[in-house]
Amino acid sequence: MPWRLALALLCASCASGPQPAAVSDEVQVETVTLDLLPEGHGTIGFVLQLASPAGESCTVTRVEWELQLQSRDFATGLSTANVLVPGGQRARVTVEEPVAFGGMGYDGRARTVPVALRGVVFTQWSGGETKRPFSFRTRVAVRGAPLYDR
Repeated sequence: MPWRLALALLCASCASGPQPAAVSDEVQVETVTLDLLPEGHGTIGFVLQLASPAGESCTVTRVEWELQLQSRDFATGLSTANVLVPGGQRARVTVEEPVAFGGMGYDGRARTVPVALRGVVFTQWSGGETKRPFSFRTRVAVRGAPLYDR
């Protein structure tokens, strides 16, 4: 067996879990905000910008999302929406949801933290519903954040 084929098989066998779906070029994440309070709750917010091809409008009906904070799973949600994206144009979808992280320590120092946001936007077209995946990594300024290690 040629060494390149053996290496490819070895790499493929080491992959764990399902591979993520391809990210849609029609969905862009504009901003991510976090407001996390010492009481163990707060708010996550983000803005998505969606494009619709010329000639056909769609309606955003919901957004499923997952947020990692400091490379660890932090919050998930399902947000309903009713945003029209006219054919050949772009529209913004704003998501703002409460989060809870009680039982964790809290560091009240202002700083930036790494976040990873991914999810799926569900759009309704004349021909049915479609899913548009998105993914975004950034650093977000916070007034405080939970501690994972005590």
